[in-house]
Amino acid sequence: MLSGKRPLDFTTADFRLDKEEKKEGEWRLLLKPNDYREVQNITMNFYANGRASIDVLLTNHSPISFRGTISLKQN
Repeated sequence: MLSGKRPLDFTTADFRLDKEEKKEGEWRLLLKPNDYREVQNITMNFYANGRASIDVLLTNHSPISFRGTISLKQN
């Protein structure tokens, strides 16, 4: 369901989620919304060294990629 004007500004509870351990400590999550056609899929990769990537494949726009590092939040 589109909640804004940007292609990544949406909310859904109807999606398929696949997870795969690529190597020890490395995971890939693939999310495919069933009720929002603007986003074909979102692939999230998490690596043992704390690095992560998100790749978004869109229907009517160029793909979008994000790269970064994940760390524990300190209280």
